[in-house]
Amino acid sequence: MVRHGPSGVRVRRRLEPVRHWAWAVAFLALVAAVSALCVAGCAAGGAQPSSEGDVPVGVDPSRLIRVTLERVVDGDTIVVRMPDRRRERVRYIGIDTPELARDGRPAQPLAEEAAQRNAELLEGRTVRLEFDVEQRDRHGRLLAYVWAGADMVNLRLVREGYATVLTVPPNVRRTEAFVEAQSRARIEGLGLWEGEGS
Repeated sequence: MVRHGPSGVRVRRRLEPVRHWAWAVAFLALVAAVSALCVAGCAAGGAQPSSEGDVPVGVDPSRLIRVTLERVVDGDTIVVRMPDRRRERVRYIGIDTPELARDGRPAQPLAEEAAQRNAELLEGRTVRLEFDVEQRDRHGRLLAYVWAGADMVNLRLVREGYATVLTVPPNVRRTEAFVEAQSRARIEGLGLWEGEGS
C-alpha cells in the first residue's frame, strides 16, 4: 500500500497478512463473476438481454426513466404517464415517419404501417425513455430515445424501413447508428425504400 509521509514522500507499507488474503479472495471472486458473465454472453451469441427488466446493453441505467405507455399517436410520437403521474407527449429523437391524415390532408405513404409497427414494438413491453442534450422541442414535447425492453424503438423503425433519419442538433448521440440502420434498410429495399434495394 502506498501513502504519503509527513514530507509528502511516497511511502510503501506492507499489507498485513489477513488484509492481503482478504483482498486476494475478493479479487478471485470478482474474476469468477466476470468469467461467468463472459461465458453466459458467449453462450447467448453476444445477444442483448431479452428480459423486460434488463437494462439495454451499453446504456447507463441512471439515464433511463421507466414510464407507462398510454397510447401511440403515430410512427414517431407516443403519450406516456411519467413516474410522477404527469402525462407527456414524447417525440422520438433522430427519426421521422410519414404523417398520418390530419387537418384535411391525406396520410402519407406507409404512415398507417409505421404507426402500427410502433404500437407492435411497444405492446406489452417495459417502456423507458432516454434523453439527450435537449429534453423538449419547440412544441413542448419530450424528446427521447424510446426503449422497449432491450430494443430501441427509434432504431428499429429506421432499420425496418418505417422511418428516415432526422438529425436535429444538439441531440445527436445516436446519429451514427441511425445512419447505418437507414443505409441497411435502403440496400435491402425495406419499407420506404422499397424498389431501391440492390
